[in-house]
Amino acid sequence: MILDTFSFTPLEVSIAVVAFSAILYYFGRIIADTHVEQADKSVLYVAGFIFVVFFILVPGGTVYYIKDYLVWIPKLALVLLQIVMFSMLSWAVKTYEYFLKHGLLDVFQKKYREKLEEIKKDNTLLGNIIAVYDIVKNNKDPVSTFSSILEANRKISSNYLFLMLVSTISIFSLYRAISENSLIFITVTLVLGFFLFTMMALVYGFSTAYYPPAIIHLKNGQILQGKLLKFGDFVYLLDQEQKVKIFINKQEIMYLEESLFKNQFPISQSKDQVRMGTLEEHNEKV
Repeated sequence: MILDTFSFTPLEVSIAVVAFSAILYYFGRIIADTHVEQADKSVLYVAGFIFVVFFILVPGGTVYYIKDYLVWIPKLALVLLQIVMFSMLSWAVKTYEYFLKHGLLDVFQKKYREKLEEIKKDNTLLGNIIAVYDIVKNNKDPVSTFSSILEANRKISSNYLFLMLVSTISIFSLYRAISENSLIFITVTLVLGFFLFTMMALVYGFSTAYYPPAIIHLKNGQILQGKLLKFGDFVYLLDQEQKVKIFINKQEIMYLEESLFKNQFPISQSKDQVRMGTLEEHNEKV
């Protein structure tokens, strides 16, 4: 009865169901890949469904009701807005990936401070500008300022209202392109929309992810300590002191300890009992 009312053929319904399932799986997979746990298919579809509802369907409904009030916005402005938002989201993903997940902020700051010192010693125009900046900012180096900007951008980009705004602008841009039958605008909007929603899923995933400090006891008696990045058939452990990833076969693990408190190592083992294993030691013993 419903199919007859809306004039949908069974084939069209099947295609729509397959397409919707593929969309759910795509976004669910992106979100799950940012988390520690290895998700099964049902979890992927649930994560994708939540993302689609809040960041596609709700903004799409909003566009349906306010589209007539936004026709004054130039198409070029919509494209530029999407490019700016894509840039913000991509930098937020980099901040999550390298600074928060892998803990490389101190390495980044050290390397760039060394590079800036080299540039200042070259007595070039850029070096003079950096030297003047240091004086004006009371010797606060540009690296700290840049790090603060990245952190502020991460917080803004991770805000759910901002993500819904990005989605609303992208969906409205696509509506404008289709309604005006502009092939170039449709192509540009579709490409930007694909990358925007992909970045949105990554930011949403990272913002809900937690990489707990853990102590892993192997069957051969070795004890490893670090930050859990992934737990599946292989466990990815980040040794933050050695700055290396340790890949451990799950079958080699006797048990794993994780604190009930966030960002703290378990206290059941004293520091003297826990040896920080390097990748080379692990490969030799396992």
